[in-house]
Amino acid sequence: MALHVGMGLWNMRSTAAHPAPHPELYATLVSDARAAEEAGFDSIWLGEHRYWYDGWCPQPVLAAAAVLGATQRISVGTAVHLLPQHDLGPAVGLVRRIQALWPGRLRLGVGLGYRAGEYAVTGLDITDRVRRLVDGLDALVAEGLGELVLVGGMRPATMARAARRGLGVLLPPTTTLARTVDLVGRLRTAAPEVPVGLMRDVWLGSPEWYEEVLRPHYTEYVTAWWAPNDEAVPGQVERNLVTAIAGTADELTEALRPFLAAGVDTLVLQAHIEPTRTRRAEQIATLGESLLPRLRSLSRSAA
Repeated sequence: MALHVGMGLWNMRSTAAHPAPHPELYATLVSDARAAEEAGFDSIWLGEHRYWYDGWCPQPVLAAAAVLGATQRISVGTAVHLLPQHDLGPAVGLVRRIQALWPGRLRLGVGLGYRAGEYAVTGLDITDRVRRLVDGLDALVAEGLGELVLVGGMRPATMARAARRGLGVLLPPTTTLARTVDLVGRLRTAAPEVPVGLMRDVWLGSPEWYEEVLRPHYTEYVTAWWAPNDEAVPGQVERNLVTAIAGTADELTEALRPFLAAGVDTLVLQAHIEPTRTRRAEQIATLGESLLPRLRSLSRSAA
């Protein structure tokens, strides 16, 4: 399977530390997608959350349609679409319509969601999220849309849920190499041909500067879901920092090499967060010029 490399993660957040008009953020998504297409990337990826002050994109599949209509080749992925929080019929119908208009150009990463408040405000019970996700996966498969789907998560149950339906998976950015090897092994034993995606925070440049940017970013992100004094916050922030990769193109390549060797065939390079927004054009261009050819070469040599 050829290596698929995408850029992420566009959330259209206007945070207190990094505010921006939402019309501008959505317009920039389209121009950034065109730049990523020009730079040779295979896809651009969008996140989903709702009911928070920052205006985080609540409908990434609709935003994906806008990007697909404005580009020629590049795919658009969701990382992840919180399918259990949507009415199933309209949600599947929208995916079906997009597939009809732009065949094969939507990469539908779907996941459970973990924020109880999102379910509560939506009028749903978070304890029902697994059943709702399973119903959604089965509906997508029944509609012949399974080839678009990557099931997000890093638990053995996620691998089993995907494998039973012949669906791919999308591992989150905090997945370590050891866990990646274990999970990919479980999946490929049951479903040898399905795609395996991995998200990773990356930065082509100074590791010290990147950590200075990431720490407050992830602290703000995590405390949006948990109280600032929750004992889980420091550990979650550290997991994101430890797994992030920054440095030269050669250093990024060497850090990503073992993940490709483990069986990852879809990489989502997360170089776009609110504090790096003004440098997104630079990163798209330089990652496309210097890192992308190295990753393609790794993939070809492994094949």
